[in-house]
Amino acid sequence: FIQNEQILCSSDEGYWSSHYAFICDEKGDIFQFKNRKSQEIFDAVVAHFEDLEVAIEIFCLKGRQLGISTRVALKFLHRMLFLPNTQAIMSSVNSEKSELIGRIINICYERSPWWLVPRKIADRVGKMIEFDNKSILSIQSGMQPTGIAQGWTPTCVHISEVGDLPNPKKVL
Repeated sequence: FIQNEQILCSSDEGYWSSHYAFICDEKGDIFQFKNRKSQEIFDAVVAHFEDLEVAIEIFCLKGRQLGISTRVALKFLHRMLFLPNTQAIMSSVNSEKSELIGRIINICYERSPWWLVPRKIADRVGKMIEFDNKSILSIQSGMQPTGIAQGWTPTCVHISEVGDLPNPKKVL
C-alpha cells in the first residue's frame, strides 16, 4: 500500500492533492482539499503547458478569492515533496499576506502521513521551509528591501498581488 501511494502521489499531483492535501478556510476550519471550478480551470491551463513541455509562465488576471494562490501553493508543495532539489519562492505584497502562504504549506505538510513525505529539517516561520530531500521554499514579501528571488535561481516562483507592489520595478 505504502509503495503504491508513494508512486501514485509522486507521479500525479492531482491524485496527491485530492487524497492527502488539507487546507484551512477563513474561519480556521481545516478540511481535505477539493478543487473549486476556478481551480479546475487553472489546472487545465497548467496541464496544457505540461503537455506542450514548455515553461509554465502565467500572468493571471483574476477576481479575488478564487483559490489560485492556494492551488499554486499545493502544486509547489507537491513538487518540493516529491522532486528533490526544488527551489521555490512564494511572495505576496506584504509580510502578513506572505505568511498566509507559509501557513497553507505547513497545514498541508503537518497532516501528511510520515511515510509519504520527506522530513522537514528547518522551518523559519514566515521565511523559509527546508526538507531533507534538499527542496526549499523561501517566503518573501513585495515590501522587502531587496528584490524577490535576488541571489537565487528558483525553479518555481509565485508572486501574488503584483498590482499592489509599491515599487515593482525594484522588487521584481
